[in-house]
Amino acid sequence: MERVIKAISVIHSSLKLISFHDREIIRYSFEIRKIISDYIDCVIVATAIVLREELVSEDSMILSQRDYLKKIYGLEIYDYEDIVEK
Repeated sequence: MERVIKAISVIHSSLKLISFHDREIIRYSFEIRKIISDYIDCVIVATAIVLREELVSEDSMILSQRDYLKKIYGLEIYDYEDIVEK
């Protein structure tokens, strides 16, 4: 049980809550909706754009658009293999 409590504590201290109803996030998510059909994915991508953060994803729709998103928004997107040493 102590391990679970410690893990939850680490997760809680590591994550930042971002409101998805932020005006910029909504604007970008609607732009991205033209190329990614899943709106939740659009919100995730838009949030990374607004925060100017890199994104790690295994979502095939997001990954299929990574070159476009890099070119238009400067968003770096990585998948599992990009970040794990072989």
